[in-house]
Amino acid sequence: GLHALVEGEKPSPCRCSRLTPHNRKNCGFPGITSEQCFDLGCCFDSSVAGVPWCFHPLPNQESEQCVMEVSARKNCGYPGISPEDCASRNCCFSNLIF
Repeated sequence: GLHALVEGEKPSPCRCSRLTPHNRKNCGFPGITSEQCFDLGCCFDSSVAGVPWCFHPLPNQESEQCVMEVSARKNCGYPGISPEDCASRNCCFSNLIF
């Protein structure tokens, strides 16, 4: 199906982090910066060599269940944050400890 991204809207972390490196679909060009990539509404991750660093995010419906390895999580909230406040920060909420 087709899905449109709002230009300049950085995708949520879930839409980027749940995509395995070998499944990335290139969204940029060689030498693209993270800012240029985000301006295209795409994900940027330069930690894996040999795969696109600027890549299309997962469609929204595929990333609504935000499941991610604990080791891959980065805190972007505070103790007691609500799921709604967390989502408003474009972050993933989970109260599960794996």
